[in-house]
Amino acid sequence: MPGDDKGKLVPSFLIYVNGQRLKDKAIAAISEIIIEDYLNTPTMFTLTLNDSGREWAGSDLLFLQSEVKIDLGYLNDITTMVVGEITALDAGYTKGSPDNLTVRGFDRMHRLKHNRKTRTFVQMKDSQIAAQIAQEVGLNPKLDETNVVHDYLLQDNQTNLEFLLERAKRIRYELGVEDKTLKFIKSRENLSENVILEWGKTLIEFYSSLSIAHQASEVEVRGWDTKKQQVIIAQATSGDEITTMKGNNSGGKLIKDFIGDSKVMLIDNSIHSQSEAENIAQAKFNEISMDFITAEGTCSGNPKIRAGTILELKALGKRFSGNYYVVSSTHVFHPEGYTTSFSVRRNAV
Repeated sequence: MPGDDKGKLVPSFLIYVNGQRLKDKAIAAISEIIIEDYLNTPTMFTLTLNDSGREWAGSDLLFLQSEVKIDLGYLNDITTMVVGEITALDAGYTKGSPDNLTVRGFDRMHRLKHNRKTRTFVQMKDSQIAAQIAQEVGLNPKLDETNVVHDYLLQDNQTNLEFLLERAKRIRYELGVEDKTLKFIKSRENLSENVILEWGKTLIEFYSSLSIAHQASEVEVRGWDTKKQQVIIAQATSGDEITTMKGNNSGGKLIKDFIGDSKVMLIDNSIHSQSEAENIAQAKFNEISMDFITAEGTCSGNPKIRAGTILELKALGKRFSGNYYVVSSTHVFHPEGYTTSFSVRRNAV
């Protein structure tokens, strides 16, 4: 696959501002590109330019609200990393040191961070609410449809981002933006691996922690059915993982074998149906299980490593080799080269 032998390839990038490709003079001035990508968080980009003549600090092109598209990769393998908007400019002038202009911005998820609202949503699914909010901020919705119709939901002095993240977390959905599309989708730990890294070859650094300290063998959720006037109870246990990522023993199974039952109980008076309780129990159990193994690593620059993708890590021994879910990635490009660092999670060995 492209990227398995990146040492023989030449790192490359393309930048477009308001649809115009930056010309040679601007490209030559860029000393560093950083793209930081996290689950459920606006992707951030940083461009640093040498600006000894103060040309870029006064540029009409590199100014607030301008659209920026950044492609990273190698001469024959360029990938779009972010399409966003400039939100800040930082100038740094120090005698005896290079003068710099730093251009910062986010993908269009940042539009959800502005303005707090108090309003109600009646007889709507979470996916319908996400679609409505996307359209309000000029984005196209891409949704995995949810199955629970809520009688009444309150957005209580929250930004749209805070409110949608609250809804997403309850059912283990993810929120993201790709160009002009808002994604409200199921967590993707069960995808097939799309990047393979091997220690001593493409994997440069690796640090990991395997712990059952915060694992649970069962999650029980309780709510109240206002129509039937009775308690609602739902459970999720070992075996209810979305995936075990090609591992044999999950953290929930191992904690049960070690100390017996280890239950987490959630009581939520806003839960009014059995299906909603079951969704929340499954989501919480899977959230806990994905903290069984946490790790960080660094590799040669690879634009395919993004939050929400699957890595297969090899040659790390029986316990730590296997599939991992990427929760964040940082891509750093400068004249000396291109590297990618990442944080990952795994729920089984």
